[in-house]
Amino acid sequence: MPGGPAPGRDSNKTVAVIAAAVAVLLIVGCGVWFLTRDSGDSDPQGGTTGTTQGTTGGDSGGSTGGGGNVDGGHKPAGTEGRLLFSVDAPKVDDITSVPGMWATEDLFVKTGVEAILGLKASDGSEAWKIPLDGQVCAASLHRTDDGKTAVVTRETRSSKARCNQMVVIDLVGGKKLWQQTIPNDGNVNSLGGSVTVSQGTVAAAWIGGSVGYPLSGGDPIWATETGADCRDDGYAGGAKLIAVVECGSYSKPEYIVQTLDPKTGEAEDEFKVPGRVRTLSVASTDPLVLVIGAGESTPSDIMTVSDDMKLMTKISLGSRYEVDCDLSAEGCRGILATEDALYMRTQLHEANADYGRTNEIMKFDIKTGTTKWKSSAGEKRVLTPMRFEEGKLISYRLPSYEKGGEIVAIDPADGKQTTWLKLNQTHMEEQFVAYRLLDRALFAYGRLHLQTDLLSERDDGDKPLAAVFGVG
Repeated sequence: MPGGPAPGRDSNKTVAVIAAAVAVLLIVGCGVWFLTRDSGDSDPQGGTTGTTQGTTGGDSGGSTGGGGNVDGGHKPAGTEGRLLFSVDAPKVDDITSVPGMWATEDLFVKTGVEAILGLKASDGSEAWKIPLDGQVCAASLHRTDDGKTAVVTRETRSSKARCNQMVVIDLVGGKKLWQQTIPNDGNVNSLGGSVTVSQGTVAAAWIGGSVGYPLSGGDPIWATETGADCRDDGYAGGAKLIAVVECGSYSKPEYIVQTLDPKTGEAEDEFKVPGRVRTLSVASTDPLVLVIGAGESTPSDIMTVSDDMKLMTKISLGSRYEVDCDLSAEGCRGILATEDALYMRTQLHEANADYGRTNEIMKFDIKTGTTKWKSSAGEKRVLTPMRFEEGKLISYRLPSYEKGGEIVAIDPADGKQTTWLKLNQTHMEEQFVAYRLLDRALFAYGRLHLQTDLLSERDDGDKPLAAVFGVG
């Protein structure tokens, strides 16, 4: 077990700059979501998103690394759902990131342009608004039990300003708790930058450095710049604080995944990722599940790692399974893990009907990788896992051209589905899932929250920023 800091990370020290990083924008493993229809044709334009992930919010509903809120979920009071409210997207003059989405029992919280909005869950009216110095560059997927989370913003309203302002906010009270300038010329932008929260610590990484703060505020726990042969490529939070450490050259990287002591930033244990790996994301921090791109930038394999940091099994995605990932350390969607199982969706394939496509959610043994069952989306439908709640795998059946979306609870024992929420067919829901990537959806407190985390000057005037569905 390592007894000291990870390479390039040392408590309360700054490592001298030895090499500068060149930012290259890659979108890793982007699978396009689209409505299934009778013709079976997908949209020729497709679409991209500036997710999280990183950003954006999502709700883990357990210990997975791909979620956000530590509580919530809750079975709706009834199954017949409707659009509760929507939020219009403001017009912008340039590409503008708006990552971040969270929920409390009474509020839906969404990043806007240079602000964070707290909206009443009942009708969407404004409960509070937190002004920011500039647009949000990155947002934590996670929050604490009492509603604290973190974002990184630009230092000014200029689109060329550095993303160097660490801001911790109270989602319940609608307050900015503290703000600090990230040291060492930090720039946590969309080119691989991310921020996360875990066990009383907020950690951010970017191409060129990393930093960790106590969530309560104060001096950095660690602050590093790129140096030596290794650097912290990103962090995953939630149940544990995990560092993705990249060593070697860009063309031949080697990865080490470390469990960190959140109070010191020192590595408690580590897993050296075997084989030739080009990209790596953390799908779950406890249990530890990794999504890797072996020899290529798109996801190719899933690795599950034991508590003593030993490889348990590797599952090849091939042409059968699908996981969408972006550049951030916890930017994967469509995969969930529990203590004994892993859940993934299959790629879209032809359905039994004359036209249309469908997919399934598969359950795997987390130790052996053997399949346990599959749960079908149904004819001309698409199903994706979201979170665990009340012992069930909560999944989103996307709308088709004939029906609205559904939230279904899948029994982990046998894969049987029970409808929790059935939505009427609406153009509003379709706008978030048709012909474009589905930014992280959030099911919490019996409500389905949909959002975008990237705006453009090319967007038409009726594009929504977010929409909330539920019973009421």
